[in-house]
Amino acid sequence: MLLEFYIPQGLENSKEVKEINELLNKVKTLLGIKVKITYNIDKDYENDLKLRILWGIAISKKIKIEQTRRSKSLYPQLIVFIKDYPVTFYPQTKAKNKITIKEFLEGLLKGEIKCLHEKTEIENEIRGILTKIKTKKFRFDWKGGLRELREKFTSVELQHKALEWR
Repeated sequence: MLLEFYIPQGLENSKEVKEINELLNKVKTLLGIKVKITYNIDKDYENDLKLRILWGIAISKKIKIEQTRRSKSLYPQLIVFIKDYPVTFYPQTKAKNKITIKEFLEGLLKGEIKCLHEKTEIENEIRGILTKIKTKKFRFDWKGGLRELREKFTSVELQHKALEWR
């Protein structure tokens, strides 16, 4: 899973962006999810982002792209990729419901997926990530596994063999 955060020109120092950056760092550290941040996207980049990614997702998932009314400039956008494929974006608006980037990230840290459309694909990916985190405990089931080699090799020779086997 990859989270790409796009920040339009002039918004990089806003309170909202700083809060989102802090949450993204927590998600990266605690959940091990890759995060990519792109600052100062200009109007051309925004239009390209809309055409390449946002419009397709918005149409297929029936969610609205958050942008200004007059200039159609984007607000900060977070795009969720699973296996190099964009599956959704935040903020999301559908009818009168809205989920902000901050709400999504806070939910993610609690193991919840907040989404206004079908979320099975995202849930499965997060479930896999959380399972890996919970099961990353030290195991000692390998202890004594090389007992039969004790007579043939010294511990230093086994270390050299282990380097060869990698």
